[in-house]
Amino acid sequence: LDESLSSDQRLAFAGRTELQDPDEEFPPGTRETEKEYLRKSRVGQGEFRKKLLEKYDGTCPVTGIANPELLIASHIQPWRDCSSRERLDRENGILLSALVDRLFDRSLITFSEEGQVLVSSELSETDRQSCRIGDLSSIRLSDRNRIYMEYHREVFKQAQQ
Repeated sequence: LDESLSSDQRLAFAGRTELQDPDEEFPPGTRETEKEYLRKSRVGQGEFRKKLLEKYDGTCPVTGIANPELLIASHIQPWRDCSSRERLDRENGILLSALVDRLFDRSLITFSEEGQVLVSSELSETDRQSCRIGDLSSIRLSDRNRIYMEYHREVFKQAQQ
């Protein structure tokens, strides 16, 4: 193996696991102490996922996908914009399949007050068809889900401008 690789990189390569830069998720200029705080505060995310798996019976309410390997415990109001309580509040979450999570996280889709899928004008017709946007189900939202979703719709609107 290439000697310029760190020991972790060599182990990961030997084990055929994918490497990810641990600092990739942080904006440039984030101080090390801030990174450490954020890493520690995310410890509760395993519990957050567990709560969402229970709430949604282990199934994406949008696609019906039930394979846990393909499901993401997605925050409605982004983690970076939440208080500590909001970060772990299951009503600030929705269990989504990986593709739907990516669309949601990038504000390419959101959900109306009634839970119907709203699609960004930034998503081409070809991509809409490839992602099977027309096949996506509407979802049921609790009153607290609606509050968080209102925030997400504001982010979605800003992304459209």
